[in-house]
Amino acid sequence: TRSSGPWNEVATWDSSEDNSVWNEATTTPSSADLSIAIRSGNEVAITASVTIDQVTVESGGTLDLTGGTLTIANGSGTDLLVQGILRNSTNSAFTVHASASIVVDNGGKYEHNPSSAGGSVTDMTWNAGATCEITKAAAAPGNLDQAFHHFIWASSNQGSANLNLVGNLTTINGNFTVSNTGTGSLRLTGSN
Repeated sequence: TRSSGPWNEVATWDSSEDNSVWNEATTTPSSADLSIAIRSGNEVAITASVTIDQVTVESGGTLDLTGGTLTIANGSGTDLLVQGILRNSTNSAFTVHASASIVVDNGGKYEHNPSSAGGSVTDMTWNAGATCEITKAAAAPGNLDQAFHHFIWASSNQGSANLNLVGNLTTINGNFTVSNTGTGSLRLTGSN
């Protein structure tokens, strides 16, 4: 990246044919590009549907899905590596092609920030030190039956809802933190 901005604006991007000499990009990146990096200090917003592959969100960088559909294509290696922040601000899970991979690395974070309801957390590989944070959910998100490392519930718009994750949130290998439930409660056993 050259700077923060929308994925679909050329001014957001730099381009290099040899990973040594960098110039202002003349097109926006696509899944056909060799590699794509969102650098520290830059926040890239996906506002319309896009297919990506071989993307690294570096530590200090942010990739935020705010509209459209994010599709992860299957190329060689890791298709989306998150060392910074991957934020989903929509109600939709990402579309992941067969055998494609999303890896949240040590120090990386996925922020689940749906615009309403609970949405669904896309299947990802959660390396030791990776964090899944539910920052905004008015209902329990789907697909919580993954092997998370750290898991944070900080749902500022939960309101007075009493949410029960029994049978859904099954594996946390690191820390489990509840920092915000609105005026409601978060339960891991029993009934609502």
